[in-house]
Amino acid sequence: EERAEFAIRNIGSTVFAGAVTTASAGAIMFICFFYFFFKMALLITVTIAYSFLFSLGFFMSVVWLIGPEGTFGDIPLPKSAHGRASITAEWPEEDRAEPAAGDDDR
Repeated sequence: EERAEFAIRNIGSTVFAGAVTTASAGAIMFICFFYFFFKMALLITVTIAYSFLFSLGFFMSVVWLIGPEGTFGDIPLPKSAHGRASITAEWPEEDRAEPAAGDDDR
C-alpha cells in the first residue's frame, strides 16, 4: 500500500502531464481537413486516454491490493559510491551501508 502511494505521489503528476500534452497535440489534428489527420488524431487521443486510465486506474488499483510489500521486489544493485545496495522507496536504517574508511562525499 505504501509503495503504491509512493508511486502515485512521485510519478502520478508526470504521467498526467505527459497524457495531457500528448492528447492535446493529437486533438489539434481534429481540425485538419484531411481524413488521414482526423483518424490519426482519433488514434492518438484514444490511445492516450486508455493508457492513462489503465496506468493510474486499473494498474494502480491492482498494485494497491496485491502489490509488493516491504522489501519484496527490490532490485539488487552493486554498491555505488553512496553505499546503496538496492533501489527502495525509503532506505531503512538497517539496510544503509556505512561508508568505508577514506571515502569522501565530494
